[in-house]
Amino acid sequence: MFDFDTLLGLIRQRNMLCMTYEEKMQSMITCDEDDLTSVAQVLKEISGQIDEVNRQIELLANVAPDSRDEIISASFGRGSREDLNEDLRKVFDAAWDGFASLNRAENSSLIVTERIKDRLQEIEKQIRKLSVQPKIITYLNSGVASGTGGGKIDSNI
Repeated sequence: MFDFDTLLGLIRQRNMLCMTYEEKMQSMITCDEDDLTSVAQVLKEISGQIDEVNRQIELLANVAPDSRDEIISASFGRGSREDLNEDLRKVFDAAWDGFASLNRAENSSLIVTERIKDRLQEIEKQIRKLSVQPKIITYLNSGVASGTGGGKIDSNI
């Protein structure tokens, strides 16, 4: 007999990871810019943990070859809930709890992406502003090229 309690435990574990992922993604909306990279690394780690739980779910489903496809579908919230037996409906419902967190995280990621794009544009403007040589350096360097100046001015100072 297939162990639905173990399956539900794995799905609950995945749901907790999904909720943590959602929280971390939402924190990126308002966190300090210096923390964006470290939070992104945490998200990557959580994503790997979710993948590992999914792998465990698939391995568990392989124990019941006759029901494998239904177990996988229910575990990942695919297909029609109405076509499932009572145990698989519980699995399906639990799976959707986690996916709701991931949907909210995806909405937050859109905001975070815009925040990062805006910051990148600010940095690019600052770089362009810094890379424009002051007119005096250009003037002095043109004198050097014509032989009237005393030496080349280093614009990297």
